Amino acid sequence: MLKYFYMSKKGLVRKAELYKKLKEYCKMIGGAQQLVEQLLEFSVFYGAARKEEGPGVIRKYFQSLDCRSISTEQDKFERVHIALQGLRLFQVSQVFPLIYAAIGAFVRSGGGNSRSLAKMFIRLLESMEKYHFINNAVCDRVGNEVEKLYADFCVQYEQSTDFEKTTSDFIEAIKKQVASEDEFRIRFCEICYSADTLSLIAYIFDRMSNNGLDPGERTRIFNPEKGMRRRNHNIEHFLPQNPAEKSASEPDESVAVDNIGNLLAISFRANSSLGNLSPAKKIEALKGKLAKRIHNLPYVNAFIQRYEKLSASWDNAAIAKRAEDLSIEAYGDVWLIK
Repeated sequence: MLKYFYMSKKGLVRKAELYKKLKEYCKMIGGAQQLVEQLLEFSVFYGAARKEEGPGVIRKYFQSLDCRSISTEQDKFERVHIALQGLRLFQVSQVFPLIYAAIGAFVRSGGGNSRSLAKMFIRLLESMEKYHFINNAVCDRVGNEVEKLYADFCVQYEQSTDFEKTTSDFIEAIKKQVASEDEFRIRFCEICYSADTLSLIAYIFDRMSNNGLDPGERTRIFNPEKGMRRRNHNIEHFLPQNPAEKSASEPDESVAVDNIGNLLAISFRANSSLGNLSPAKKIEALKGKLAKRIHNLPYVNAFIQRYEKLSASWDNAAIAKRAEDLSIEAYGDVWLIK
């Protein structure tokens, strides 16, 4: 936390130099009292941003800054919360000093009473979320590849009186470092169901299903809150892991049943109803008795329309095709930094 506090004010620092640099900074701002007060302010932000709590925590934080443009508009503080959930999932901690420095510039620029600047702040967070999904969550690049860039922009934000311009410059900078579509597509199509990837897969289907929707219109699929015995949505294997009946497409060791191209996120009750039916019978059920249970999941309905004709012979080729289709939509639309 001390390192990220210093970075948010003065840029990149090596751990071995942190104590010395903090002492120098303490003298520069007028002594220990001022340093402790600034550390307290940063710690409040750091706790709110890093911990998985409800959007009310985000609202309360922006209320404490008198940022009415965010704290009094539910869609805005919920969008901040949603973006932070994604960033926490990717475990890239380098984002926190930059976000804090950006908040300082946002407030100084009059963002507390400006809807347009509030939208720009949210665009900043969502751009960071998209960047780290592509480069770190999918392409598995090291998080510190942007550490210097982020540290340099911390200094720019600390000195900035034009939040909008500094943010536009930052977004253009990270666009240049986004992994290529070919790299992304290869790695995305390798994502498979496991205990370790379950949250990431839920996140992917959450963002794809809710693409373009405001928070009040969303169906929440990704829910990282701890302590729940059952969540509203489960990951469904379209070609079941253990088929109830023999078929030409019955999975064996060579069939990629756990690949993302064979997965859907649906309500746990619909998932339970589908059981181990064949893909063709699952389509029949989803179009019939379970139709009401998926009406709020547009990507599932799109899946039915697009792949129904392949359901009778759902195999590795179909799974690979669907995985590639998902990767194209993900890179070119859902996680496109605009």
